[in-house]
Amino acid sequence: PPYVPTSVANPINNYGRSKWDGECVIRDVMNVAKSNSDCRGRGIIVRVPLLYGEDCIQLDESPALEMMKVLLPATAGTTIKKKKIDNWALRFPTSCEDVAKALKLMIDRALIDKHFDGTYHVSSPHGITKYGLLQLQSQLLNVPKSELDERAVGNDDNPSAANPLAAPRPQCTQLN
Repeated sequence: PPYVPTSVANPINNYGRSKWDGECVIRDVMNVAKSNSDCRGRGIIVRVPLLYGEDCIQLDESPALEMMKVLLPATAGTTIKKKKIDNWALRFPTSCEDVAKALKLMIDRALIDKHFDGTYHVSSPHGITKYGLLQLQSQLLNVPKSELDERAVGNDDNPSAANPLAAPRPQCTQLN
């Protein structure tokens, strides 16, 4: 990493393979259409990392927010158990609004340039682990560090090594 749009793909789990298979099908459709007509077949493939929205109502609407559930108060009769949060894999959370702006610019260009196509990356350059993101979110919400420390701990282990049943994951998926 960082991966560029022309990097050789080597998906290491089913999720990655399904995304790559989808890209290959889209490319095939675009190439067939291009050979049949001068104006059909134009298209772009846009790769994005972990996305977040500024207007989420529920924490589980975004993987970038769901770990904040550890900060919610305990329900009556339950105790708070310290949760391990991934501190191994580097993610690049990107705003859905930023992706939408980039897509608008791409569409505008495609309208004036009939040869505009290809694969593009739209990603924040700022990497952070899930635990690092939780720490940042806690600071923004003025949650005392002592309270965060009671509820969560960073887990520096490779999830695949710690759990043989877990899908293998790359440590860094930075897009350039």
